[in-house]
Amino acid sequence: YLYGGIYPIQSQSVDNLGQALSIVFDIANPEMARSIISKTPYTPYGISSVYPQMPDIKPYHNDAVWPFVQAYWNIAAAKAGNILALNKGLAALYRAAAFFGTNKELFVASNGDYRGTAVNSDSQLWSAAGNAAMIFRIIMGMTFEPDGIRFAPVVPPSFTGEKTLTNLKYRNATLNVKVTGTGDRIKSFTINGENNDDHFLKGNVKGNIEILITMADNTIKPQEINSQPQAWMPATPIVDWIGYKGEIRNYSPGISYGLTVNSTFLDQITTPVATFIPDENYSLMDIVPVLKETWSGFSCKPFEYIPAGSLTVVNADKIGKTGTSFIKDKDKASRFIELSPQKNTDVTFKVNVDSGGDYLLDVRYANGEGPINTENKCAIRMLYINGQEAGAIVMPQRGIDEWLSTGFSNMLRIKLKEGVNELSLRHEIDNMNGTVNTALLQYVRIIRQ
Repeated sequence: YLYGGIYPIQSQSVDNLGQALSIVFDIANPEMARSIISKTPYTPYGISSVYPQMPDIKPYHNDAVWPFVQAYWNIAAAKAGNILALNKGLAALYRAAAFFGTNKELFVASNGDYRGTAVNSDSQLWSAAGNAAMIFRIIMGMTFEPDGIRFAPVVPPSFTGEKTLTNLKYRNATLNVKVTGTGDRIKSFTINGENNDDHFLKGNVKGNIEILITMADNTIKPQEINSQPQAWMPATPIVDWIGYKGEIRNYSPGISYGLTVNSTFLDQITTPVATFIPDENYSLMDIVPVLKETWSGFSCKPFEYIPAGSLTVVNADKIGKTGTSFIKDKDKASRFIELSPQKNTDVTFKVNVDSGGDYLLDVRYANGEGPINTENKCAIRMLYINGQEAGAIVMPQRGIDEWLSTGFSNMLRIKLKEGVNELSLRHEIDNMNGTVNTALLQYVRIIRQ
């Protein structure tokens, strides 16, 4: 995945839910799918949500196995035909459920224990659903389609004996499904005693339905599995900038630092000082730590260079009526416009530029509706330029009641015409919360490219 703003860089860590979904939804072709499942590092207690891990961060998404992520990985492994990865993935789920006596939200990837995580819970629905899916979608091989159910079981050789699923309510029918044998090829398939070579149950069936699937006990050609101990990436750099020189405060000998400007890799340094060389263009410089040429960490916040004369700032008082009850100091409150589902749902203002062309736009805002690491109260507004939709402005919460803590939204690439342009921020999109969608707008930045 890419991160870092308007000039993104590629993360060198892996997101294993994203990888699994790319296989499940056929984004990865079969060769890619086999490569992903066989080469991705697989930690001892299951597939980590990400790999490698961030240092000094408690297990949650970091250093964690999420049963529902493991379930998607197992479905992807079955689809890719990697029976070793599937067997290990099923074992990871059943071990956790057996030892914990419940479907935990997650557990620590490096030691297999549910204790020590930032947050956790029993009887977590997505974990239970993931566990149930192993029966429905893998052992029974059921794919639910608009016109019925298609069956294609994948049964590892360790799962011998008879597997039964009884009293399954499906539309106007009750299903009892029995799978015998192992492998990924069906030897025989009957519905109420009648052979069915399509391995498909029509959706208009009624009453009690008995399905018997006999597997061919075929040997599935083993693929590789990349079992690895847990690994940690180097720490994200903390950089103090004075002018165009940045000192890496947490510099560590043995770690090199990759320098990237506007998505292009420039150089690698082994000293605690990075230097940015300005030119006439807006630029972002990322500093990525690399440990022993093996594990790359995350970049610090990019250094931002704005050439003289290219920045236009439109303050809140030029956009609309200022003031908010979220800030008690009236003088400070007058620096903001309150954007909520009830107030200023459509603010429109004008910007005059000397030349038409490509620009960048973001907003400085505050959102004190919740903490930075959880909840769902990110404020979202659609930006319109001269009546045309230009993209979404995203303003995540920055801390509980932190209405004076400001930061920048995402940045959009926009086009402006020479002279006067009309810009609008409109409340047209619901967030996950559905009710709370509030931010305080301090100013809008427009940067000529």
